[in-house]
Amino acid sequence: LVTGTLEKMKRTQAQEKIKQAGGKLLSSVSKSLNYLVCGDSPGSKLKKAEALIAKGHLLEILNEDAFLNLIEK
Repeated sequence: LVTGTLEKMKRTQAQEKIKQAGGKLLSSVSKSLNYLVCGDSPGSKLKKAEALIAKGHLLEILNEDAFLNLIEK
């Protein structure tokens, strides 16, 4: 899931990179989410993801650079 404003690409481009890497896109934060890519002003999705992490869910929150490093591997 991608939220907020990214600096190096549009969110649609990030979503396409996720698909190309074999990832599945979700439209909202849920227990089945593995990664949340956050740009500037992520809003409520970040808060929901942090709440899931606090409850022990294995979810990783990535900034744009960390996302690009992960996707390039």
